[in-house]
Formats: sequence, C-alpha cells, structure tokens
Amino acid sequence: MNLRELLKAWGRALNRCFPKRKNQILFESHSDYCDNTRAVYDELLRQGGAERFRLIWCVKDPASFQADGIDPRTKLVSFQRRKGFLRYFYWMATSGMVFYTHHVPPFVNAKAQTVVNLWHGTPLKTIKGHVHPQELFGYLLSASDLVDDLLADSFELPDRSKLVQLGYPRNDLLFEQTGALEKLGIHPKDQACVLLWMPTFRRPEGGRYQDAETTPTGLPLIETAAQLEELNRELEQRNLRLIIKLHPGQDLTGVRLVHLSRIRMLTNQELDRLGIQLYHLVGEADCLLTDYSSIYFDYLLLDRPIAFLIDDIAQYQQNRGFTVENALDLMPGEKIRTVSELNGFLDRLAKGEDRFQEDRQRVNRRVNRWQDGESAKRFLERFLPG
Repeated sequence: MNLRELLKAWGRALNRCFPKRKNQILFESHSDYCDNTRAVYDELLRQGGAERFRLIWCVKDPASFQADGIDPRTKLVSFQRRKGFLRYFYWMATSGMVFYTHHVPPFVNAKAQTVVNLWHGTPLKTIKGHVHPQELFGYLLSASDLVDDLLADSFELPDRSKLVQLGYPRNDLLFEQTGALEKLGIHPKDQACVLLWMPTFRRPEGGRYQDAETTPTGLPLIETAAQLEELNRELEQRNLRLIIKLHPGQDLTGVRLVHLSRIRMLTNQELDRLGIQLYHLVGEADCLLTDYSSIYFDYLLLDRPIAFLIDDIAQYQQNRGFTVENALDLMPGEKIRTVSELNGFLDRLAKGEDRFQEDRQRVNRRVNRWQDGESAKRFLERFLPG
C-alpha cells in the first residue's frame, strides 16, 4: 500500500469515529451544483427538505460560489486543501448520507454512511479503469437492465446488490419548460429547427491522455474556422440554428468560442451565468448532434431526431473503446462521417424527414426503464429516512 492509499484508509477509519446525523446530506457534482445530484437536491427543496434536513454541497471554492436556486441554509464546503479541508472533513464525516455523481468525496465510508453514486449517464464509451473502486459506495444508480449490465462490468461489481434502478434524476428536467432558448436570445418559432451539438471530450483538460485527435475548433469533423463559417451558411440557407455545448472535460487550450449568425458555442460557465440548467436546454432542442456521449441515451426520452458525428470512430475504438461489442447498434440515428453527409442530414431535417423513429424507440426501451420524469422523487422515496 502506497502513502496515498494509506492516507485514504486512515481517513476512512477516522470517519467512523464521528457520530453520524441521519438527517444530514452531503452532495457533490462536476461541475459544481449540477447533474443528478442537483436534480435530487432541487426536488428535496420542493418537498420542504431544507426544514427537515441539513444540506451540504461540495463546491470548488465556497468563497466565490454563486448559483441560482440554492437554499441559503445550505452549507458550502470544499475538499481542496487550501479551501477549508478540515471544515469539509467535519461535515463529510458527520453526514449520514452522501450523494455524488463524479468524484467520490475523500474519506467517505460506505460501511458507516449511506453513500450513493448517482453517476452521470449510461456509458457507451469504456469507463473501466477510469472510475473509482466499487468499495467506496454502497449503491450505484441505474436506469434499466441493460444499464445494469454496463455498469456492473465497468465498475467490476462482484454482484448486482449495489445497483438500484430508479432512472436518472437529471432527466426529469427534460420535461420542464423554462424558456432556456429564450434566455439565449433564440426564439424557436423563428427557426425551422434548433439543433444542439454536444460532442464528448477527446482530450481531457491537462492532456493526461487522448482518445482521438483534437482540432483547433475543439470539435470533430468541423476542424477549422473556415469550415465553421461554411456550416453557418448551410444553416442559414435552411433557417436552422445550431448551439454547440462543449464538454466540460475537453481541453480547450487555444480554442476560440465562436458566435456566428446561426452558430453559438457555449460552456458550462456561460450557462451558469445565464441561469440555465443544461438539461433544460437539452429538453428544448429539436434535434441532437453528438457522438459517443451518454447524452443521447437521455435524449431518447424525447423521441426527437439524433445524428452521430463519428468520423473518428476507428481511432476512438482503438484508444478508448466501447462498453458493447457493436456500438453502432445502440446509436439510433444518422451516422455522419463527412461534411457532405452532415449537409445531407441538415436537408432532411429542414424538410421534416425522420427515418429513425422506430430505431430510437427500440434503443430507448432498452436503456430507459422509467420514462415519466419522476426519477428524483423515486430516489428520495428510496433513500431518505421516514
């Protein structure tokens, strides 16, 4: 056991010395205050949970954190050493419940606390070797029998007892109308169609590894500023609007965010500034462009057109790999490898053609057991005492 592992074991042992408050919940997500844990937190507030529970959020920097919707009684802590680690440790160690989506909060103890890994999507790309040990959580959220299989293999679960099929709470937001497009200055009735492009990351921030080649635009297929300008003209001719939401894990070094007449690039930071939750925006898009991101499994709930930009699929398969033998069988939509194929898809979309509805519904039945927008409520019913 190396020094780091020894410190982790020591911290988890120290955790057990603190009495646990059954009505205290610690939340985590990446980026701060979002995803499945945010959806659970928001539903808990709607049910009056701030009066019945002590709520704690792990954020990067509590001193500078600002967000719409967070209850002022919620405590903010950081597990970064320079941001008040001892304060974090106290609130973590006294929490009876810990809910997280990305980075397991340090020194949680699944034997002494109810630790739920809500994760952040159905994995198509390989995550085995990129995730933390299953010993650190007591439960792992799932969405269907197929997702059980993918998660059990990815997290190397010895049995299925940790898996709970409740659906992903963030998907509840897909069914809520909040005017996300209007907040971006986009009026849906003025466009034939609003497309949302959400590529997965190829190279993470810091460049620790690379799943596929990156481009100056930060996008697959459309690699140059000139190609973005040409795509903008193609969209304009068809009265289409494109929003590009870049992955928060993508290394954007040297990437310039563009805002053209028909194209707008967004980051998590801009959405936060505008008070827009990502899945509210996803829910208002008429069409999704993506690739190997888990976002499309969620978007299937809306039964709207999806196109997959997969010009680098061979390289991605070699470097990262997929959780299933035939990834294309779980990708119900246009498979686009060239700019010409992309333009052809835009033509068909503008004309209202949809050739993949039956295929979408087939995959949706396999990955989304729950399709009612009530997953956060199910989660609270399952895990909250009394």
